[in-house]
Amino acid sequence: MSENNDAGNKSMSEAATRAVQKKLPQGSWLCVCGRVNTEVTGTCVCGIKKKDARAVVIEKKRKDAELHQQVLNKKRKEIREKQFQTADPDIIDILREYRELLDSGVLTKEEFEKKKNEWLELTR
Repeated sequence: MSENNDAGNKSMSEAATRAVQKKLPQGSWLCVCGRVNTEVTGTCVCGIKKKDARAVVIEKKRKDAELHQQVLNKKRKEIREKQFQTADPDIIDILREYRELLDSGVLTKEEFEKKKNEWLELTR
């Protein structure tokens, strides 16, 4: 490969990397630098070992999954907050009273959750 081509491979976009991975010949592996190596090649010319390249891919997938979960949790929280903001003010007061009963020990956590869910179900 030419030097210009190497520079282009090092800055491969994630979409381009996925596209290349789908078209890889059987048994070959894609290095983090962007080069496609044969199955028998243990170390890419850039110096990255096959097992290290796989570890990088696994770590990236783990981080992507973690980020995805964070985004989902944020969206769910926003939806819950929006639902709570649009809830009937009387229900909010009732839920606050139940919370005070929970905090004072009159209600158990299970009783509080049951009552809360009953009232929230009425708002749907």
